[in-house]
Amino acid sequence: MRPSIKDVARHSGTSISTVSNVLNKRHKVSDELAERVLRSVEELGYVVNPVASSLKSHKTGVIGVIITDINCIFFPPMLKGICNVLSAAGYTVSLYDSRQSPEREISDIELLNNMMAEGVILDSVAAAAKRAYFEELGRKSNGRMPIVCVENDLSPWGFDSVMIDNRAGAHTAVRHLIEMGCRRIVHISNSNASMIAKDRRDGYWDALKDAGISRDPALLCEGDFSPQSGYKAMSKVIRSGISFDGVFAANDQMAIGALRALDAAGMSVPGDVKIVGYDNTFVSSLVSPSLTTISVPGYEMGTVAAQLLLDRMNNPRLPVHRELLEYELLIRRSTVASAKTSWDMTYW
Repeated sequence: MRPSIKDVARHSGTSISTVSNVLNKRHKVSDELAERVLRSVEELGYVVNPVASSLKSHKTGVIGVIITDINCIFFPPMLKGICNVLSAAGYTVSLYDSRQSPEREISDIELLNNMMAEGVILDSVAAAAKRAYFEELGRKSNGRMPIVCVENDLSPWGFDSVMIDNRAGAHTAVRHLIEMGCRRIVHISNSNASMIAKDRRDGYWDALKDAGISRDPALLCEGDFSPQSGYKAMSKVIRSGISFDGVFAANDQMAIGALRALDAAGMSVPGDVKIVGYDNTFVSSLVSPSLTTISVPGYEMGTVAAQLLLDRMNNPRLPVHRELLEYELLIRRSTVASAKTSWDMTYW
């Protein structure tokens, strides 16, 4: 049987409170007492029970991170940033996959609350219109477990948030295609109503409007952010016989799926069709032709979110903070055949 703190107190001839003070360094005790306690700890092989300690102190040292899809290659840089900051601050990260389900997301929040997690970093799948959902998120956290959101702006509902301007980023991507001579631009969006998908779709429409190009619903198709869905969506457009000369996909994975479909149909990129993705995941520099994309600073998003959470945990009365990070258009050979490009091997 594992020795208890009572056994240490009995063995060292001291009180339980003295043993606790020595181990937790809460109150100064004499060198003689400290030496006796530590000798007993070593002789008995006593190990502090972290669960019992956390129940007494209400500090578990656990931070929950909830992402939408653990298979999504966008997340590793962001997770690395989160872990680097939180590990340095002495916290353990517990990762959850909501599988793009709002119901599972709420369930994960409840679980973390019951586990006495000290905070949560959340990439929410919910739609912007679901005010009641975000109000429920606040109730689930009970005000005790602060939540910081990444990718989405939930500051109107009282959550610190870190994101880029997805609508402006999409506008930049489509404007680039228009500047390259494209007028019939397919947009591969996401079939869910998440904020990210909506903002990137709105940016697509904005760019067309600004260029005086009429909307054509036939050029809007849907995927689910996976390469397979990009391939299927692009293949469907090709089979339909609709004319097009550009493609803007709402993320790199769907863009790469579209590249494969265009290649299978014997269409050259960027000769026949020019294509732009979003996120600048590591594979965008490895495919052929290399993918023009909007670069999202995932690592920085993670570090900023983690620091915001630490600040919120230390001072719950801080004003709600909204951090807007910079994005960048990276021009590669899927839109400009002569573009200079190199492999990005940072996160693989």
